[in-house]
Amino acid sequence: MTRSPFTRSPLARLAGLTLVEVLIAMVMTLIVMFAMMEAFKYASGAMQKSRAVIEMSSQLRSAQELLRSDLEHITLDPKPWTQTALPKGYFEYVEGPRRDATGSLASEKANYSYLGDIDDVISFTVNRPEQPFRGRYNGNIIESPMAEIIWWTHWDDRNGNNQVDFDESVNVYRRVLLIRPDLNDVQTGHLGALASNADFLKYNDVSVGTVGNCWSANSLEDLGNRGNRFCHFIENNPATANGFPHILMRSNLIQSRMAANNVATGDDVVLTNIAAFDVRVYSPNATVNVVNNLAIEPNDVLVATGTPIVTPGPTYGAFVDLAHGRSATSWFGGLPDDKSKLAYPFYLDQALTEYVYDTWTPFYENDGLDTNQNTDIDEGTNGVNDGGTPAVDETAERETMPPYPHPIRGLKVSLRLVEKNTKQVRQASVIHSFVPE
Repeated sequence: MTRSPFTRSPLARLAGLTLVEVLIAMVMTLIVMFAMMEAFKYASGAMQKSRAVIEMSSQLRSAQELLRSDLEHITLDPKPWTQTALPKGYFEYVEGPRRDATGSLASEKANYSYLGDIDDVISFTVNRPEQPFRGRYNGNIIESPMAEIIWWTHWDDRNGNNQVDFDESVNVYRRVLLIRPDLNDVQTGHLGALASNADFLKYNDVSVGTVGNCWSANSLEDLGNRGNRFCHFIENNPATANGFPHILMRSNLIQSRMAANNVATGDDVVLTNIAAFDVRVYSPNATVNVVNNLAIEPNDVLVATGTPIVTPGPTYGAFVDLAHGRSATSWFGGLPDDKSKLAYPFYLDQALTEYVYDTWTPFYENDGLDTNQNTDIDEGTNGVNDGGTPAVDETAERETMPPYPHPIRGLKVSLRLVEKNTKQVRQASVIHSFVPE
């Protein structure tokens, strides 16, 4: 039988795809591709988060080891110094107005609650003979086993609103200033005139004070005097020194490292993008309560509500901020002694109050000045009974007093990092005991 030319075979009718079949295939392909993209996106995000965690952990570990090494080599026991001779070095801790319990400053809390306590400062003298410090002096590298070390925080306020915005990184800085009194000229006893080298601390890593109108390299004993310490004088110029009690000028901490274009150099940056640099001291009589089965220390954010459930009773001993209770609820719960003048508003624009612990100095009791402005001079050491009691040169006659009368037996520094792209947060703490072994 002859096949008609107009008749198709069954195979010919199955050779192509209909439009519906093509559309279905395209949709299925797109679904598979979309699923693969989402899988890759998830894997990429997970890898990015893992990488951020690893990097933050590494950064925190390095900072921990650096701070731990510094604290292990402090030159003196951090306790109030009452002897007549200057101590061999110092320890100073400045508690800024921010607290973890408030999130940040009151004006920032609503929008910047990711911030904790980021404005504390610690500075001290160390002696590390097994691994001397290195620094710059007159264009050369020098070494010394002893140094003055300062840890502080700073951020670049780009828009000038005096608040930490989310796109502004808060950094932790560490400045090491070598203690080399042998650098002083044998004849003059100093390094050079202030006027001819006003930017000395920008380009040199030497701890300096002054003799007259000249820079003078400090010894450990010199640093027992607050007026000789780093940034305890106006614009790093002791010739125009702020008087008793020689407060820390925060603005100069970073200015001393500004480059010619007014950009902070990175030489001293330890950590970037921190959410907290929180320094606390151990108070053996600070109360720790239990609220809904959670232990709440004096500086903790209250994460539970309700009547404290204390079983079998409150425990004592916690790391606290200075003046955390604004009254003497613990060793460091109250305000610094009024005679120290270290609980006054001198933070940034002079509008906020910060508090200071210092090992103190007997220099103010023998400086020939009427420090407490009561018309008597050095009445605590003049050998005369100025206090109306039979005792001569008793404690009540002293012109000044250490801000806190108690020794520091433990120090805790919490470092909290935030990775803003992945929203990862990591925290690590350094706890150091000063209890004599």
